[in-house]
Amino acid sequence: MIFPFRIQNKPAPTALLCLCLLASPAIHADTIPQPDAHPKIWHIGIEASPAFVPATNSYLKGNNNYGKAIHNSFSAAIRSDFSYNPDSYKGIMYKGLYQGIGLDIRTFFATILLGTPVSAYIYQGAPIVKFNKRFWLGYEWKFGAAFGWKHHVKGSNDKNSAVSTPVTAHMGIALKLHYQLSSNIQISFGAEGSHFSNGNTSWPNLGVNSIGASIGLAYTINPHNLQNNAIVTELPTTASQPKWFYDITAYGAWRKRTVTINGIPQLCPGKFGVAGLQFAPMRQL
Repeated sequence: MIFPFRIQNKPAPTALLCLCLLASPAIHADTIPQPDAHPKIWHIGIEASPAFVPATNSYLKGNNNYGKAIHNSFSAAIRSDFSYNPDSYKGIMYKGLYQGIGLDIRTFFATILLGTPVSAYIYQGAPIVKFNKRFWLGYEWKFGAAFGWKHHVKGSNDKNSAVSTPVTAHMGIALKLHYQLSSNIQISFGAEGSHFSNGNTSWPNLGVNSIGASIGLAYTINPHNLQNNAIVTELPTTASQPKWFYDITAYGAWRKRTVTINGIPQLCPGKFGVAGLQFAPMRQL
């Protein structure tokens, strides 16, 4: 349908020239980027995290139906992520950046009090300092949802001031040391903090926090091979040029609120909407 339209609206020599250019393999090879010229690097991995749970509310301290304090947690995760090919435009701009999805299961060694929540999350990380080609320090953040909590229920579990809904948000931040054992195998070790709450969409909502270690093992499915991915000489210069980036974020949610009357907290009826807009200009130097 495209070619007849062009022929009817352009002189015959011009249309013929267009067809010749489209049919030329040499032109395709030289001017049209190939989608697999610099493929993304894919990884799969596992991670374990023993952690300490601070007693930030009375329920965790032992004010529950079983008089049991909660001090520890342990989680195990499976993950999959990708990073940009180091020879690609994005790989040069965002060196070492990786992002993916994960699934973990967590125990607080008190299933009858908090359950055994399962989290699905996205994560992203990147190097902060590279000590050499194999060894580097980086950050990582996580955001997702945790399912399967034993939550506050009037009459049966009304002492639970930590969690009031079966599903909560899961947020995490970590600092990790990464070491590349081989082209396919990477290990990591670091410190990680996690927070679980429902963002005051329901009450009570004092949340659950943990601080602990993170130990990981990752396998690279298609490791980068410099010999098969020659860098175009102009690309590093183009990707590294100073430029502006802009982030625009719109968000909205609802929340519950409490007020203190005569020294006694009272839950306000109904829910309150929260909305906002954020604009962040950033300059690459």
